[in-house]
Amino acid sequence: MTDSLQKTVQAGFYHLTRTGVKQALPLLLGKVLAGRQRAVVRCRDSQLLKALDLALWEAEQPFWLPHGLQGQSYPELSPIWLTVGKDVPNKAACLFLVDGADFFSYPALERIFVVFEDHNVQAVEMARGLWQFFKDNAIQPTYWYQDEKGWKQRQ
Repeated sequence: MTDSLQKTVQAGFYHLTRTGVKQALPLLLGKVLAGRQRAVVRCRDSQLLKALDLALWEAEQPFWLPHGLQGQSYPELSPIWLTVGKDVPNKAACLFLVDGADFFSYPALERIFVVFEDHNVQAVEMARGLWQFFKDNAIQPTYWYQDEKGWKQRQ
């Protein structure tokens, strides 16, 4: 977490209390694509990367989430890129840190999504550390959690 940030970066924390990351991530990525932006999804390990790859192919809503993953050809053509590294071959403006993945910054970064499951103690601790890091770098993060009706923002 030692990388510097642009002051225009938006940081949102998405606390998964009712669903898992495999259910929530497709919906969040769908909103990014609907806004005509690109995303990099950084996973904590290759096992999660493979599980999310499958979840994006099987997602019912949105129906189509075109993506590629680390090690595949033509990454620059993928609107969504899954990785365990710091690679950003698709020139994404949105970075998703999933279930405890480490933070990194790069010049084109505009928005960070910290997505973490409630039962994952390591991911919750990582999110707390990132929250403080962003506040220390003059970025006011937002916090979202799930309730029975959907996402709610805590003020």
